[in-house]
Amino acid sequence: MGRLKRSSGTDDPALFKLLNTMLTMLYRGGRLDLLQAMRDGVVTPLEVWSRYRVGQLERLPSPDTLRGLRGALERWADTAEASRWHRQARTYAVRAVLRLARQDATVQDLPALLRSYSWAAKGPTMFNRTRAAMLAFLRDTLGRSHPVYQQCRDVRPRKEAKRAGSPLTVEAMTALTQQLTSAHAEIAWAMVLTGMGPGELWGRWQVLADRVHIAGPKRAGRARHVPLVRAIRRPARGYQAFRVALSEASGEAVEPYDLRRTYATWLEAAGIPRTRRRMYLGHGASSVTDLYERHQVDAFLAEDAERLRGVLGEVAAAGLRVVR
Repeated sequence: MGRLKRSSGTDDPALFKLLNTMLTMLYRGGRLDLLQAMRDGVVTPLEVWSRYRVGQLERLPSPDTLRGLRGALERWADTAEASRWHRQARTYAVRAVLRLARQDATVQDLPALLRSYSWAAKGPTMFNRTRAAMLAFLRDTLGRSHPVYQQCRDVRPRKEAKRAGSPLTVEAMTALTQQLTSAHAEIAWAMVLTGMGPGELWGRWQVLADRVHIAGPKRAGRARHVPLVRAIRRPARGYQAFRVALSEASGEAVEPYDLRRTYATWLEAAGIPRTRRRMYLGHGASSVTDLYERHQVDAFLAEDAERLRGVLGEVAAAGLRVVR
């Protein structure tokens, strides 16, 4: 078993005996991480004892939380499974936090950095997105039960004002696309009638006889079939050009992701059951009933496409032709 060659920090024989008993119990309990932390001087035996005797060992710093924050965040941003769009957002969030961090900052400094960034961020939306990215980093590296994750989660998100463009009515969507070129209008209708986000529409999907098969940009749960309301084509313009055109046409009120939110609203307005709405949006099953019902969804694709056409009304009847 070997011995831990570290100063106990006490000359009290009774306490020294308790420390030795604690070390044995930590070994038997498989807490080699704490024994290594004491061996390497990360924490002292007395610091471990102060938490051990009150059952709070999880609050001690560990090798994971004492890793350099800069390297840990950059490695995570480069390797975490995500679409290209999510990867770009994560990289921006990482840079925003690291601008406030010292060179020697560690993972356990992240809650304090997040609190500082709450007031340094340019608007509540940017802070909330950065907060979500940091929670994702901690979830992937430490787990949701870790104290550092809990401390970052306790940093409250900032309240965002609801924008006028989310979601859109059929009339508002029609008026908006009439302000776009035909190429950009086609992109907007493709997004709003399939629920595809940017990473999906400019990614892998195909039109089949009665559906659109979407491969999903980052996880298996987003691979899905959605009702084919009308024929759609691959984007003839790039995402950035489309985003700018959409912003200009709406007076900066509508963003591309608002079209996915609008799709969710139209699904509900069409009376499509919640289980199928969740599947069409690529959300995970929330119950055993969801899992049971999913295999039956193929039978409803044509019916749900017709329901959506009913919500669209005259716009659908006109073939959704919006050419300027």
